[in-house]
Amino acid sequence: PKMIGSETFIIVAFMCKEKSTPELRASSTCWAKKATRACLLIIVASMIFGFTLGTLFSGAMILFASGYILYDTSNVLHHYRPQQYVAAALALFASVATMFFYVLRIVMAFAGED
Repeated sequence: PKMIGSETFIIVAFMCKEKSTPELRASSTCWAKKATRACLLIIVASMIFGFTLGTLFSGAMILFASGYILYDTSNVLHHYRPQQYVAAALALFASVATMFFYVLRIVMAFAGED
């Protein structure tokens, strides 16, 4: 089961609100959305064509998820009201769960190389 857990990443990818201003297209948020869509395309292609995603992809996803953790933490601090603690926690949890999944994939890949 090589793709168990990718649902979390897909949920994180589609949680972004779409805005189309010139400032946003040049900002890091726009690049994060493009990177998210590229990663989703790679994941879907691997499911359709049956190739496995290697350790290098998992490492890239860990870096990508850590960036999303920083982004989500900033959103929690600046955009959520104190009464919205459940939504804020879920937004942050999705990024942490995605990173944890890819860390486990790397640990399992190295554990199986005995």
